[in-house]
Amino acid sequence: MFKSRMLTIFGTVAAATMLTVTTASATDGHEKATDPVGIGWSNDFGCAEATEARVCFHDAGDWWSIEDRMTDGHSAVVKWRTSETETDTATKRSGYIWNTSGGGTTRWKNKDYPELDAVWYYACIGDWDTKHIISCSSLQSGMA
Repeated sequence: MFKSRMLTIFGTVAAATMLTVTTASATDGHEKATDPVGIGWSNDFGCAEATEARVCFHDAGDWWSIEDRMTDGHSAVVKWRTSETETDTATKRSGYIWNTSGGGTTRWKNKDYPELDAVWYYACIGDWDTKHIISCSSLQSGMA
């Protein structure tokens, strides 16, 4: 009986610990942007630009556009994270969205962020196969 009770307590503590660890800082990982149409262009976008890539965030619907500007064998990438507010440094979610369709293409990805979360992002280039980021633009921000 004592052994059974101890196993139950241990199992409960282990499950609670895993739940705490997995929800503390969610990551969306590496995703591909595959939609060639998205929502269309608008003046409401906030963009980060580099010579090789341009990424834009549209808060109405949480859409990303990722434009690969160079035919160089690398992919355009948006490196993003969210936080509770613009002054909060704690990351709630983070991830990468890749346009692997090649130079001269724009691909779109729809996400779902909590309303009024701060969204921080860079336009980057990288290698999809290794998930290696080569370089990024300056940091930009917006609100979901």
